[in-house]
Amino acid sequence: MKNSEEKTNTRPRVMVVFESKSEFEEFENYAKSKCLDIRIFLKFAGKAYMDKYPRSQGKPSRVVQPYA
Repeated sequence: MKNSEEKTNTRPRVMVVFESKSEFEEFENYAKSKCLDIRIFLKFAGKAYMDKYPRSQGKPSRVVQPYA
């Protein structure tokens, strides 16, 4: 059980919140039009978002040098 708890705590999670039911239906219809399951589509979208905007680890990922 310890391994599953460690995996759960170390893996980043994404929560998708919709403003309304119609907004969810829009996403669902888009996923269906591309022959995707809505869960798989949202997992992919969440992973893409996390790759584009990684969580902060307390230090900058890139140090920017000021112009001299």
